Amino acid sequence: MLAEFRSRYPNGSLLSEFVTYEGGQYAIRAVVQIDGNTVATGFAADTNIETAEDRARNRALEILGISTETPSPPPNKENGKTSDRPLAEVTAPSTPAPTPQRANAVRPYESAPTDDSDLIVRSQVQLERLGWTKAQGRSYLLDKYQKASRQHLTRQELQEFVAYLESLPS
Repeated sequence: MLAEFRSRYPNGSLLSEFVTYEGGQYAIRAVVQIDGNTVATGFAADTNIETAEDRARNRALEILGISTETPSPPPNKENGKTSDRPLAEVTAPSTPAPTPQRANAVRPYESAPTDDSDLIVRSQVQLERLGWTKAQGRSYLLDKYQKASRQHLTRQELQEFVAYLESLPS
């Protein structure tokens, strides 16, 4: 996946940053920049910091249409079973499989975006702590703010939402 990213975007960079540790979980933000412009971000939280980082990076790369699934080893031609050779010895097919593309997935921001990522991650950690489903979160946002997503909230509304979630017992 990183080799594919490098071949597609030689001037690109993939940055991971620790956001917070809360409720026993590490929150990580991954940022993809191309020629200095942020084109994708991914967030993840997990009890293991490496897992959180991997998930955040995978989410950011998937926005660019880069597959993050680990390919399974090819079948052994002699007996039709999966090869036991190390991955480094497995040769790649001559033509790469097509990667699904999302329309307008890579668009540099025309002006600096408002960065509410810290609040989005904090809210995600709290939602996971509380065990809320996506439907429960969406329902609350619709009732309270008439908005279906945290991304549509103003910074002030997002701060209020996070404070509300943090005030709830586990």
